[in-house]
Amino acid sequence: MFCASNSIYGILGIIYSAIDTDGNGFPFDVQFDLVFVANVMHHIERKDLRHVLSRIKSSMKRSGLAIIFEFNPYNPATQLLFKAVDRRYDPNAVMLKPHYLHSQLKKAGFAASRAYYTIFFPAFVSILLPLEKYMTGVPIGAQYYMIAENKMEAQP
Repeated sequence: MFCASNSIYGILGIIYSAIDTDGNGFPFDVQFDLVFVANVMHHIERKDLRHVLSRIKSSMKRSGLAIIFEFNPYNPATQLLFKAVDRRYDPNAVMLKPHYLHSQLKKAGFAASRAYYTIFFPAFVSILLPLEKYMTGVPIGAQYYMIAENKMEAQP
């Protein structure tokens, strides 16, 4: 699923569309300020990932932002859940290491940020949740996200 927000469409101002990995499913004729992608990239074959990222970049305004969330392969609990649940629905899904996603974003022409880690504590220790905002650089969170800016021209 590719989700993007531009101007007021409906109550939330969100436009969304399913896309094909070949990039032909981008039906948008507008340029977006923000593209939000959550737990999708691990379903895209590695050979297609840079192309999909390039298509996302081409749908964005200059200096627009892409926020991409993915499962953290460095978290043992996430690995177990991924194998038990996500791979059941998509046996070809492969978690992306943060440095790999970062490199693919750069090759697609984004000015990519570092990985920010999130979701450290389960609900039964909710008293610790306020600490999470100080832990974004610790690579053990269940997920990570990158904020990539559309600044550079795509590299071949």
